[in-house]
Amino acid sequence: MVNYKVGSYIRLSRDESYSNSGSIDNQIKMTDFYCKENKLEVIMKYDIEIMKN
Repeated sequence: MVNYKVGSYIRLSRDESYSNSGSIDNQIKMTDFYCKENKLEVIMKYDIEIMKN
């Protein structure tokens, strides 16, 4: 059986003032859940926070 790996995702910000930050969080949670349920591995995970001045 082939051991598949899932690609990477990128978080742009955790700042809730950005309109899409909740959507990004949901995508990350869904990716993590999918990998766990299907015994897959996320090969790269970037977590980049952009801070406001």
